[in-house]
Amino acid sequence: MDYSYSYETSGQSSPIVGFIYFALIVFLIVCIWKIFQKAGEPGWKSIVPIYDSYTLTKLLFASGWYFLIMLVPIANIVFEIMLYARLSKAFGKGIGFTLGLIFLPVIFFPILAFGSAQYIGNPAFMGAGAYPQQGYNPNMQVNNNYDPNNTYGQNNNGF
Repeated sequence: MDYSYSYETSGQSSPIVGFIYFALIVFLIVCIWKIFQKAGEPGWKSIVPIYDSYTLTKLLFASGWYFLIMLVPIANIVFEIMLYARLSKAFGKGIGFTLGLIFLPVIFFPILAFGSAQYIGNPAFMGAGAYPQQGYNPNMQVNNNYDPNNTYGQNNNGF
């Protein structure tokens, strides 16, 4: 009896698998586009390869130059986790949502993009657990009388 088997494959996958993979990537690009728009950035910035990383780190960290950490082999993994944590915090989500972004991005990025979550500010400017209102500018807050439209500080007569 001859028990020889061949386990060779042709190296090609089904066209259906390729189509699903392509559709999933396009869907995630649309999700990131919407997240950029929610954060007040133009959506087209999410599809430019290096500029999207710069813009995202500029939104989530005080400086955009932190994206250069992504070029360091082991540090890029740690930085990506920090980036997802800050992204969650910037939209008012917690550590559970951060874990979802890390392990199930296909589910949690659409929740962030198409859900009711609003961009509430750069986590670099937030205090411990403090979430400022959307459009918060720390330079506009004077004393305890926060008046974003300056309606009480100006005289209508120009004086």
